[in-house]
Amino acid sequence: MNRVASRSGVLVAVSLIILLTGCADDAATTTPPSAATSSTTSATMVTSTTAATSTTTSVVAAMPSVTSFSIPVGESGVTFDVDGDPPSGPSSFAVRSEGLVVADTLAANRGEPRLLFYDNSGELDRIVDLSDIEVAAIVDVVSNGSDLAVLDIDVSRNRYRLVRLSSAGEVESTVDIPAGFHLEDGLTGLLWDDVGVLLEIEFGAFFARIDGGGIVEPGAIPVFDGEEVSVAAAEGRSSLVTVGDLSWTVERATDLGSATLIGVAGSNVAIVIDEVDTSGSAFSVLRRVQRYTREGVLLDEVELDAGEQYVEIMRSLELAPDGAVIYLLAQPTGLNVIPLSSAGR
Repeated sequence: MNRVASRSGVLVAVSLIILLTGCADDAATTTPPSAATSSTTSATMVTSTTAATSTTTSVVAAMPSVTSFSIPVGESGVTFDVDGDPPSGPSSFAVRSEGLVVADTLAANRGEPRLLFYDNSGELDRIVDLSDIEVAAIVDVVSNGSDLAVLDIDVSRNRYRLVRLSSAGEVESTVDIPAGFHLEDGLTGLLWDDVGVLLEIEFGAFFARIDGGGIVEPGAIPVFDGEEVSVAAAEGRSSLVTVGDLSWTVERATDLGSATLIGVAGSNVAIVIDEVDTSGSAFSVLRRVQRYTREGVLLDEVELDAGEQYVEIMRSLELAPDGAVIYLLAQPTGLNVIPLSSAGR
């Protein structure tokens, strides 16, 4: 399972700076009151007519191995900062064959930079504390299906590191990310393809491959099962999805927004389309999550309201190894883990 950024660049560019500044300044965190009630997601499965190189589209969703469950707020769960502007929580999560790993980013503010490991049914398996290697802010976490890679950024020390961990969460190596590939240069996260770990630049517009010695190769294109995969802006409101020698277009309904790749798993290619509506007094973001075959046949589409998130999550969509898209929805009482591929079924 591999993926690229799945979020609105308009929202996250601001949130990333705020998050990292807060971590560097040791900002206080707050646990929401237990009396707060959780709302349900409005994700709905629809049949789409998005232009592609397919003929007839149909909803064909494989039953995911990850089931719906909730992760509470607290010492044995995630950490929220509800007093921030905007409020913030976990930076990202990764889906492995054995379950989920959540980057409990804000726990670093109390000296506990950590990863939370859950099995596919939602049972907490273990908590991996990364304070021994002085992790400052877990900005992103990715997986190749078993092992993990963490992007650690300490703004106050201008220290950027790639931390590699085993499937059990044991630190295997740390690599310094050189100047020229930092936040001011457009760094927004990580990607793990079939070749190795890449640095994500400008929310997936560009990539740079980094090796175990910290040598960076700019201009890299992600490779899955021997095929290069990309999503790039095209003319007008269009974006071009390319898998090997095949390509198809997806359309936005608004001028402002983006289309980015969530990931590739087996024959599944998942993307998210963010459409930003600025017609009202405050802009709103509608997200459309789409799964295709490698040939461009649309399998299914789910609509999400980005405004449902109680706290800002940097990366809230992942593609599981079995091809199901997993959604991390923050609510006052914690995180709801929702397999979108089975929504409405």
